[in-house]
Amino acid sequence: MDTLTQTHDDTLAASALYEVDFYQWAFHNADLLRQGRFAEIDLENIVEELESMARNN
Repeated sequence: MDTLTQTHDDTLAASALYEVDFYQWAFHNADLLRQGRFAEIDLENIVEELESMARNN
């Protein structure tokens, strides 16, 4: 499997986790961010959560 395919699969796995276990999703994405693995984060849902937090304050 090439790197691009693996990265795409990892990103899909991260977004699927969002639907199943928010707690694990949050910690998983925080870990990816700390490691600098930006191509693997669930960017769409992270942005959605940040916007939601901003609207609530």
